[in-house]
Amino acid sequence: MSDDILAIQILDQIIAELNTHRPTDVPEVTARRTFPDEIVREPRMAVFLGDEQLDPPRAGSNADPLARRRLAVAVQCVGVTDNVGELDRTVQPMLAWATQVLGRSRLGGLVHYVRERGTERRPIYLEIYRLTATQIYEVAYQTLRDDQTRRV
Repeated sequence: MSDDILAIQILDQIIAELNTHRPTDVPEVTARRTFPDEIVREPRMAVFLGDEQLDPPRAGSNADPLARRRLAVAVQCVGVTDNVGELDRTVQPMLAWATQVLGRSRLGGLVHYVRERGTERRPIYLEIYRLTATQIYEVAYQTLRDDQTRRV
């Protein structure tokens, strides 16, 4: 059933679009996020779901059959290097690729829009310098109020 849920379809579509015609300096995109204490030796890129908000019903009516949803989607880019001075450069190709692909996408008609909200950067040293840069996108879509599998 989870594959029928629209949020999972959105996640899968974003991963597919980011992997289509991917530049050579951008790693394969997966749904496997990297955790802060994890040792990483190769660049990584992942997409995962964040918080979701629902807009109030239209005209304050409880009879409104639609749920207008705004889902936060994270695109996590992890760069590694031996040279701390190069740390920012390790993630820039991945960030630029995500912006290029998602900046005007409607994810094959699944959503109303995808809008970049910002980027968080977290450097760390665990045997090697690592920078985790996470872009947050707002994805707007609609479902029936009582059925997250039905896009409207």
